[in-house]
Amino acid sequence: MEYKSKEHTVEAIQWTGTNKEEILKFGGKSILFEEYNIASEMTGSEPTICLKILFPQGTMIVRKGDYLIKGIYGEFYFLRKEIFEKHYLIN
Repeated sequence: MEYKSKEHTVEAIQWTGTNKEEILKFGGKSILFEEYNIASEMTGSEPTICLKILFPQGTMIVRKGDYLIKGIYGEFYFLRKEIFEKHYLIN
């Protein structure tokens, strides 16, 4: 079966790796998170600061560039940058 979504507007903020205070203000008490360093052991690359977001559904890792979204019912979730930009127009 195919399903078509209705058009709607959402509030979102992109994690830049340095906007922790903006993320806290955006999510308020609904989101608990901690910074999480990820380094690629295979490539020896520099550590990447990610967010470990504690959602009611479980813990998720948000990488730099991903979007935190406030849904139409006030719920919070995240989308990878590539997916967000395919589904939403950025003003």
